[in-house]
Amino acid sequence: MSAPDEDSSPESPTNQESAKQESRTAPPLPLLLPAAPPPPPEAKSPQPTPPDTRTTAETPPSASPTGSGAMDNAPKSAQKLEKKNGLHVRAEPVTGIEFVEIPGGCFKMGSEQHDPDEKPLHEVCLKNFWMSRTEVTNGQYRRFDPKHDSTSYDGRDLNSDLQPVVRITWEQANQFARWMSGRGGVDFRLPTEAEWEYAARNHTTSAFPWGDDPAEGCRYANVGDASAKQRWPKWNVFPCNDGYAETAPVGMFLPNGFGLHDMIGNVWEWVSDWYSPSYYASSVKEDPKGPTQGFFRSARGGSWAVWPDYARTANRTGIDPAHPDLHVGFRLVMLP
Repeated sequence: MSAPDEDSSPESPTNQESAKQESRTAPPLPLLLPAAPPPPPEAKSPQPTPPDTRTTAETPPSASPTGSGAMDNAPKSAQKLEKKNGLHVRAEPVTGIEFVEIPGGCFKMGSEQHDPDEKPLHEVCLKNFWMSRTEVTNGQYRRFDPKHDSTSYDGRDLNSDLQPVVRITWEQANQFARWMSGRGGVDFRLPTEAEWEYAARNHTTSAFPWGDDPAEGCRYANVGDASAKQRWPKWNVFPCNDGYAETAPVGMFLPNGFGLHDMIGNVWEWVSDWYSPSYYASSVKEDPKGPTQGFFRSARGGSWAVWPDYARTANRTGIDPAHPDLHVGFRLVMLP
């Protein structure tokens, strides 16, 4: 599917069905524009966007405003371990990003009912890891790059401190992780695709983390919705209204069972793996890290613009790692 960009008209997004056919033969533009050689045959992508029946889940957890102040004087040492709502949580002291402990286990990754790149359904086992409760925000990222500008889309601001950072290449996300690493012996990185899906599923086998009903989605995710349909009538959307017509401040929707917010919607999230539509057929069972090479990097979770098929937990896409896009951000894993 063709992703909306600043040069595209919100009045004429690509039709959902033709997009699915297109994604089988060539990567949708501009989101999946290849950097050089011809890409693998089955890369998929997003559309856009959201506003009114959201459930506000307390103050956004890891989105404390940034800039000069208390955080600048915070000790650059190991994170303080806390217990919040029964979850083990550690806060990185410079950015304020909170990480939740995800207990290891085995799960069935992928889907047999949908797109070819989600097959076969296969068992994956992972050890414990720590994942950030929310996507990295503009404010948090600007501690690393004060000049970063997430800009806007069709007059909708994407640039406030509490919104997720977007227009970030895969390498910029990794640079941010390296910049955060090493304080008190703690390192950070992008999650693997397997870690992302395990954390998003939280032991569920349904189409979405909240179940199989798209109408429930607006309680848990900022996705393309009824208010987006009013603004951009040709969009395919969820049958509900989530209250936002652009990226939402992180943590505004109900978390999943692991205490993670916005695993579906808001922004597509970079993961560490190369994207391959056929990788699942040869994936190892223990802690898979994806193919050793490729043209695209994987991204997961859908964005503020997607319709239900692109917001399923098993849905995959591949994106040119050098392309900064208004739909794409990231979250991190901590290695204590």
